[in-house]
Amino acid sequence: MRSHVAEPRNPWQQVADAIQRASALIEQIPGWDSYQCAPETDLELGAAAALVQRAMLYLRAAAEREAPRLEAIDAELQAQGELSPWNRRSKRVAEEAD
Repeated sequence: MRSHVAEPRNPWQQVADAIQRASALIEQIPGWDSYQCAPETDLELGAAAALVQRAMLYLRAAAEREAPRLEAIDAELQAQGELSPWNRRSKRVAEEAD
């Protein structure tokens, strides 16, 4: 059985996609846009939604702050003919699938 491996994507695109998926899940919770969820929403779910919203804010800020530095490291390693640490695993998975 052969598995299909998608084209390797930019790690930053993967992070952006993950943030979008998490945001879409949070938006399905009644009252997601405030720290006080709708009454029918489970209290623990409301607390989790608030934590995830806050984490996403920190993650977006960190990604914006770190992107230039990590892209520079990636470019330097590519110029040396090496893969960046965050791309090594995806290449290994693709090779194992062949």
